[in-house]
Amino acid sequence: MTDPSAAAGSTRWAWLRGHGGMFVGFAAVHAALVLNSIPLRVVFGAKPFGGPDYQTHFQHTHTLTRALAEGRLWVYDPMMLAGYPAGLFFDVDNKAHFLFCTVLHRLGVPLATAFNLFTLVSAIAMPISLWLAARLLGVPAKAQAWSFGLGVLLWHFESLIRFFWGGGMISFATVSHLCVLVLALFWRQLAGSPVRGGWAALLMLLPLALLTHVWSFAALAGPMIGLYLARARVLRLVDHVRVWALAALTVAINAYWLWPALTHMELMAPSHKLGQATPDFFFYDLLEVFVDPLTTGFVRQRTLVRTVAVLAAIGTLVAWRRARAPALRYAGGTLVWLFGLSYVGALLPLVPVTEPYRFAAPMACWAAVLAGPWLADNLTRKTWSQVPASLRGLALGLLVLLAPRVYAQLATFLPGVDVSPMGFCRAPCSRSSSSRACACGRSATTSRRSPRGSRPSPTTAASSCITGRSASTCAGPPIDRSSAVSPIGARSTSRPTCSTGPTATSATTKASSATCRPSTSPTCSCRCRTSRPSSAGSTCWSRAGSSADAIAPTACAGRRATSWAAAPR
Repeated sequence: MTDPSAAAGSTRWAWLRGHGGMFVGFAAVHAALVLNSIPLRVVFGAKPFGGPDYQTHFQHTHTLTRALAEGRLWVYDPMMLAGYPAGLFFDVDNKAHFLFCTVLHRLGVPLATAFNLFTLVSAIAMPISLWLAARLLGVPAKAQAWSFGLGVLLWHFESLIRFFWGGGMISFATVSHLCVLVLALFWRQLAGSPVRGGWAALLMLLPLALLTHVWSFAALAGPMIGLYLARARVLRLVDHVRVWALAALTVAINAYWLWPALTHMELMAPSHKLGQATPDFFFYDLLEVFVDPLTTGFVRQRTLVRTVAVLAAIGTLVAWRRARAPALRYAGGTLVWLFGLSYVGALLPLVPVTEPYRFAAPMACWAAVLAGPWLADNLTRKTWSQVPASLRGLALGLLVLLAPRVYAQLATFLPGVDVSPMGFCRAPCSRSSSSRACACGRSATTSRRSPRGSRPSPTTAASSCITGRSASTCAGPPIDRSSAVSPIGARSTSRPTCSTGPTATSATTKASSATCRPSTSPTCSCRCRTSRPSSAGSTCWSRAGSSADAIAPTACAGRRATSWAAAPR
């Protein structure tokens, strides 16, 4: 006889065995990883996040907050880059972050805390955006769970996205998943079954995307314009009005910064030397080969999650073609558009100014949304049972061969594992030392990891060392400032001082060197391998190795050298 209470309990928890359990599991993993990489004690601490771009963005925020209080939209800031017009061009990728901080600051939240909270909010929103996009495309619930899970994996283990939010380019990391939601919602309103409140949501999300980062326009324009033109003949008049009202409102909301920028175009200088990927970089990414730091960033290539998402997305598109799914052309066209921007855009006119390799991030997010249906249909016991016995051994063998890459993908970003973590290349380490000690500006015998293991903080990077199989490499943001802390929460209590003796060099005989000597004036001058002297408070750039692209800065302030960095050979 069946126990009614047992049957009721079994029914109550049955959802955990399906897609509901997948959501809970992925959400728990995401929460744990977010709290590890962005500790709340650091978010709510007294300092803003450290890191190359976090520092510049906080300077923008601090300056423009004071300017806005005086009724000014932009001002000349003499405290950065030897003086520059803040609020015109250099921060067009930071408008939403600034407004977010300004609103919270006026509500009584400390500016540094408000600045840090933006990263935390974006991290939480990443898998949610991908889940909502999958839901808007009408895929099954289990497929939505897979898209949610891929969002978690992309945020934490995809090297490009991790480089964005770990190094301070948090606005583009945010817009990468925000654009996916906008694209899915726009398709739903024009070509699918419109959702209630969908147009109102678009009226908020599309201007927000452009406020978050100016180059979201490039990611969104192609698919959205293409869909509108394809549906123009069958749209009702009210839908035409809504589309044009959406475009007009987006421009109007962003006019407060567009107008000053457009009226001062003579002050803008092109600077599109980064992110210029060509088609061959697709194969480099596929094989995780690090080629050019100015193209892919100063990070180790970890693209397994991106590759799986793209391949699974292609599988979904093939299945949708057989089933004649209504979203096929739009979904496939959007994936091709983002892929083309990422790997072909550098060869086209006008596009290079956007640093087009960055669009590999929204491409990975869109692929994750499309990958869900294929993963849900094929990663099942039923599918495995249908595999011929003669091929199961081959499949298991391929998984075994893939295991080292999976390990490297995860270990790169997890604490306490002997694989170089996410970070920026600093000083070369000894290749001959048996102890694998690392000379990172303090001592050739110092080798210490960041407490959180994910990435050394700006203030501890000078003594942080992670050893790899072939050679040790130091990691951490290039510029050190004692007033900033890393998103991973590590702090430092001291800084290396200027050398009073011989030139301070790394443990390797081929490394570049830098000397900081006290003089009669209260300044410290830096001397690099191929550099120019640097006075107090300025930056000394050194080049090392055969690659002229390997550049890392070192700053001298007063009679203290805050850090010394040279790119590895």
